[in-house]
Amino acid sequence: MDAMIIWGVAVAAGVALWLLKTSMLDQPINANAARLARMSKAEPDAALQEQQKRLQRSSDLAGWLLLALQVLTIALLPAWPSARIYEAMQSAAFGWLVIATLILLLQLELSPFFYQSIARMRLRGLATGALTGAIALGALLIIVTLPLAEHAGVPHPVDLASVRRFLLGNMAFCGGLTLLREQRRRVRSGDMLRYGARDSLYVALQLLIVFNVAAMAIAAPLIMIVQITGLLDPRQTIAASLNLLAFIWTCVSIAYLFLYFLRRVSQARGFSWLDPPNWRVAMPHLRYNFRAYGALQVLTFAVVLAAVLALSRPGQLFGWLGGWRRGALAAGALLAGVALLLYRNRPPESRGLAWLRPARWPGALARAFRNRQAPPLADIVRVTYLRALLPGAQHDEQLAERVAQAAVIAPLAGQPGPEVVRFDIIGDPGEGDESQLYPTNRRHGAARQQISASKERKPAASADDLLLRALIDPAAPADDAESIDFSIVSSDVIYPGGEIFDYERAFYRPNAPRDKHGRMFEYGHGSDRPGALNEILDRSPPCYAIPGNHDWYDSLHGFLLNFSYNAAIGAPAPGLARLKDMPWDWRPWRRADRRRAAALRRRYRLRAIGGLVGQPATQQRLSFFEVALGEAPLSVFGLDNGVTGSVDVIQYRWLERRLAEIRAGRDGAQRYIIVLVGNPLYVDGRFDGSAEAPDAAAPQPQRSYSPREIYELLRRYQADVVIGGDTHAYQRYEVRYYDEQGREHTMHHIVNGGGGAYLSPPMDAGWLDFAQGLAPRLSKRGVYHPGVWGRDAAADGRADEATLHDVFPTMNEMMAKFVWSQADAGQAAGPYHRISAPIALYRRLETWLRRQYVRGALASGFTNALNHDEHPLLQSYVRVELVRHGDSWQLRLVPYMEQGDELQRQDARQLVLPERPAAPENTPYE
Repeated sequence: MDAMIIWGVAVAAGVALWLLKTSMLDQPINANAARLARMSKAEPDAALQEQQKRLQRSSDLAGWLLLALQVLTIALLPAWPSARIYEAMQSAAFGWLVIATLILLLQLELSPFFYQSIARMRLRGLATGALTGAIALGALLIIVTLPLAEHAGVPHPVDLASVRRFLLGNMAFCGGLTLLREQRRRVRSGDMLRYGARDSLYVALQLLIVFNVAAMAIAAPLIMIVQITGLLDPRQTIAASLNLLAFIWTCVSIAYLFLYFLRRVSQARGFSWLDPPNWRVAMPHLRYNFRAYGALQVLTFAVVLAAVLALSRPGQLFGWLGGWRRGALAAGALLAGVALLLYRNRPPESRGLAWLRPARWPGALARAFRNRQAPPLADIVRVTYLRALLPGAQHDEQLAERVAQAAVIAPLAGQPGPEVVRFDIIGDPGEGDESQLYPTNRRHGAARQQISASKERKPAASADDLLLRALIDPAAPADDAESIDFSIVSSDVIYPGGEIFDYERAFYRPNAPRDKHGRMFEYGHGSDRPGALNEILDRSPPCYAIPGNHDWYDSLHGFLLNFSYNAAIGAPAPGLARLKDMPWDWRPWRRADRRRAAALRRRYRLRAIGGLVGQPATQQRLSFFEVALGEAPLSVFGLDNGVTGSVDVIQYRWLERRLAEIRAGRDGAQRYIIVLVGNPLYVDGRFDGSAEAPDAAAPQPQRSYSPREIYELLRRYQADVVIGGDTHAYQRYEVRYYDEQGREHTMHHIVNGGGGAYLSPPMDAGWLDFAQGLAPRLSKRGVYHPGVWGRDAAADGRADEATLHDVFPTMNEMMAKFVWSQADAGQAAGPYHRISAPIALYRRLETWLRRQYVRGALASGFTNALNHDEHPLLQSYVRVELVRHGDSWQLRLVPYMEQGDELQRQDARQLVLPERPAAPENTPYE
């Protein structure tokens, strides 16, 4: 009783400390952070920043005290021993139940069967949520009800009380540290505080479930093997399992603490796979990149068969199957499993019972393990979404026709024929930290055009016009070269998992519109002339996006919720289902997410995400699209292939149909075609698909198309430029090739992923110092070949000739950022003779260690373990400009790169395509 009282007092103290920390520290910090975020960085409030630093130091101290109290309180949780539960866990049936639960969870996550319809996806979501919740609650129940010690009769009894404390303490530490860090990040970035605690708790629970499932997946098979081999006393199964789990959790806690302090020492604050909270997306990552479903089927069958055989022994659950029944069951199950495996993975050319021929069995088994029959899971999910969005399509061709209508976006709808079209393409913008790139929040091109138009209509400026010019830039003309018509995010909008709760920090706040001084528009900004301010915001450049792999980790829920929001709140387009009733909204709390998206749009004055309000022609509805620019001879296609690089059959047929229509149309040969892809086709000095033709033909009917097949389609219709993200850098390639008629064509490939996420390892690391004008040719081994090298001289002549023209940042620029600048800073601290010998030795050692650490990180690819939030940030993005010169048009792609601590237009590094004649007046484009 005394222990319960002490424990209750400790809990009350923890709750009181949390309430005090929230009210006296977190709320003021959050309010100050919101104020600082709305201010101009060029005009900081030094007093407010200093106050914020003092509050943050106090909050850190209170947070660590709260974490320590939380760990102690949970680790010393009073025991509620239950002998009945402990005895039940000792049975073999319980062990097999644990393994079966893990197998079932894998089947629900990885089986294509559960993603082929909306009903199955909803069932899978419910079952997965219930199963993971049951695993977490079951593990907690087992730990809490443990007896204090094993029976005295067992050899080498385990101290279960200590095991219990270790398990609870380590879980509390991992969950509490994650909760502390997530809450601190949301509070200090100025997120809406009413959501912060819930979001932080959700992330912490996600991580604990992942850790728990992983620990059980490691421990359960080991214990079963030891028990089956007779090395473990059956009475100690649970004790040994929990002892092993406690050891695993202790290792996890130590690793978590080490990685956390490693990040603190290296001052790395952005996304990193070395940061344990990001491991919560491990299961979604596995889900969309898993290609060995056939092997999982074999494993599932083997586990079920082994479980039945083990439980059919006398005295077990299926003891009545003893004797000959047990052997018959094993033989029948084995034959049925093998037959099912051979049938489901039969060769495409098999008809009738031809799959029973023994000659076909080796190939069927190989396909089972490689899963050659099933398309990538993302392609299955995307088609399921399309069938739900566009109901009534009876077959793929009809669905592709419906997609061709729904995928069109006309951002300039309702405007006169443009003489200049400008838009930004930003790849992988980051996590909302200092390295986040947001060049579009002051680009009010349409608003400036409105000012110019109002000047022509009225002899004297009205009050609204004066406010427009005061808030934007009175000196900027309507055709200002820095104004844009719209922007596109070409990959990985949100890190790490694409959830709605990360959109405020990583998308809305960075892209919120600001005035000419860099100040974010407030609710009351220009309250005496609300019409003028609304005019600015309503005419802000629309922003569209294609998803990357990180956006897919949430199955596009957060992505489609935000970028199809304007299309969802209006009347549905003909043949299009109501977007707000789609699968990403099926759970009850998803409706709260829609209300949250509405609140974010109001708070940050971002009404044009996914298109303009009330203008359906400008709105994005799908995860891929075609941008139509009216009379301007440019078509822009955005493909959703950011997970595995492949596209589904519907998206492929839609793209093939539209490219054929464009090239077959009047003046189609004069039209520029830009294709945006989530994964680039040429990157890091090589073709990113299969460079040579595969020996085996694709299974029929084909449901997925690889990067090689996408590229062959673009070659066939002479696409001009292909831009991809995912790799966090800027690279530009020129690819020359000959078609089957012997005509030469040129396709330009741009890697455009330098929008603010951690920088990828530079491609010139260790082999040359890349410089402008160097232009090395890529090796034949790494470029696209229509066949196989050496088999056909004609095919060899049609292989790509690829040249690398530009790289940013280079290895030298990365070294200058992470190593050499640090060495210069250390030397600039003061004259060498004034520094004592120990300090000088320490600085030399620190510089050497930093250089070795950075070199190792760059060479091994772990650049996300470095601090990317200090200048130079080395960001980059691409500006597309289509300009009319009399009777011709010219397309320019101008990179913007950080030079001298600010983004600068790089005209010397731009890509200029040859001019093409303009279409005659009143000539419609397809």
